[in-house]
Amino acid sequence: MHQTEKLGGGYQCLVFEIMSHSLYDLLRVTNLSGVSIKLVRKFAIQIMRALEYTKSLGIIHCDIKPENVLLCHPERSAVKLIDFGSACKCGKQQFSYVQSRFYRAPEVMLGMQYGPAIDMWSAGCMMYELRTGKPLFTGWSEHDQLCRIEATLG
Repeated sequence: MHQTEKLGGGYQCLVFEIMSHSLYDLLRVTNLSGVSIKLVRKFAIQIMRALEYTKSLGIIHCDIKPENVLLCHPERSAVKLIDFGSACKCGKQQFSYVQSRFYRAPEVMLGMQYGPAIDMWSAGCMMYELRTGKPLFTGWSEHDQLCRIEATLG
């Protein structure tokens, strides 16, 4: 964040740096055929560092997906995690319905307590999608999603 400005009516304006495309946009450029394992590895390292940092702050992002990871520059592999609108503090979950379905962790679908591990689940699903161009689990409902996870992982 570059700066904040207080506006009338109690509003606050946040000014951020200009970013490039999302990782989902990058997948669309490849006609959903995926990117190289070398590039996935570069993205994964940065995303894992971001998740390590958010965990150290006691924050769960709750919406890790390709649309929420932006390239810093269109011709570089540096990325930043965005959209903390669903984020919560560890142990203080405000919402039972979090994460986009294709990236939703089983414990969330089962209505269980969740922690930072749900972000890791989403990141793993996203890495698979970045490599293959296709989501790992494509359930058309939450129940179907759980069935697909169980069929694959047991």
